[in-house]
Amino acid sequence: MTSFCQKFVAAYEASAQEQAEKPLPHLHSGFWLQSYGFSKACLNRYCQIMASKHPSLSCVACSPGFVDTEMVKSYRGDSKLKSVEEGGDVCAWLACCPSIDNGYYNPDRSMLEGS
Repeated sequence: MTSFCQKFVAAYEASAQEQAEKPLPHLHSGFWLQSYGFSKACLNRYCQIMASKHPSLSCVACSPGFVDTEMVKSYRGDSKLKSVEEGGDVCAWLACCPSIDNGYYNPDRSMLEGS
């Protein structure tokens, strides 16, 4: 995993260097979404590790869905963007839920099967 992370960071830095003169270089390179996805995957795995090492802790991860924020301002795909309120629903629900099972939660508050 460490080697993979190092290669990803090196590729990201090389792309950023190439795009440095452009406004918002991370948007031109396409790495903005890849970086977010990669960091999200690392966080999800970290939650799984913590849950297995500390079963008495609540360790959850969630997907808010594709939310209309500054980060996706240049997005031109087909997916419908959610409002910030819609995206924040599962996050707020998990934070306020008195008892929750460890795992990964979808935007509709359902747990991802096998998580």
